[in-house]
Amino acid sequence: MNEYPDAKLLKRERKVLEREKKERVRGGTKHLKETREIPGIDISDLLDRIICGDSEIILRDFPDNCIDIIITSPPYNFGLQYENDKSKDSMYWQDYFEKLNRIWKECCRILKPGGRLCINVQPLFSDYMPTHHIVSKQLLDLGLLWKAEIIW
Repeated sequence: MNEYPDAKLLKRERKVLEREKKERVRGGTKHLKETREIPGIDISDLLDRIICGDSEIILRDFPDNCIDIIITSPPYNFGLQYENDKSKDSMYWQDYFEKLNRIWKECCRILKPGGRLCINVQPLFSDYMPTHHIVSKQLLDLGLLWKAEIIW
């Protein structure tokens, strides 16, 4: 049995003020034409490619507003030894988060309005560092809307 009464039973209806305006602001690609038109950019050399490398370097060469979705999994900074890894996956935490923030800024610059940034980070604390919360805060500070967290 439902312990919480339905709003209709209480004869109250919640009305959202300026619903259409809020939907446009939050709607992402649904209202893309209403938010901003994107000038034509030739990105044919980037189409249908997976690009691997240091994002801080690679993203500089991308034009503004040219990418629909970015899917990335930054190093976890666990201090593990990997072959051919210059950072040895063990940066100082301050340096690690500053580098990530520079990369997020570049991601925001190259994403089209309504674009998506999907980031796979650890949901665990490493050295008692709440990495996923810090990354979330960085993205919110850059003005990105938080859509979902998937724990797996």
